[in-house]
Amino acid sequence: HDDRELNESIMLRQIDTKVMNKDNVLSTFAIAEIPKMIVTGHAKGTIQFVDCENTRQDGYSNVHTGEITSIVCLKTFPLLFAADSTGHIILWATGPLVYKYSPVFKLDDVDENGTLIAIH
Repeated sequence: HDDRELNESIMLRQIDTKVMNKDNVLSTFAIAEIPKMIVTGHAKGTIQFVDCENTRQDGYSNVHTGEITSIVCLKTFPLLFAADSTGHIILWATGPLVYKYSPVFKLDDVDENGTLIAIH
């Protein structure tokens, strides 16, 4: 088998990332190892948690107020950080079951005048 001569491709799985309506487009995504999932962030501030094994939505959140700009999954803990365009950074639990897909900590990245300091 010679990879240089590969002329075709096949789709192994397709994941529906449209949350709530067709205007809520995908803005970022990350792959978590613990638990194995794909996390997608959307233009209207929603986050979708998709189980890697069955490629179905396992959880959903609309706590963010702006477009999701960044998602970072921790490798050794069931936690992830998500940042939005309004300066909110939220630490999310992705397990165990009691805390699954719940915000653990929220940081507003704005100064005392309400001005956005940075977009992550």
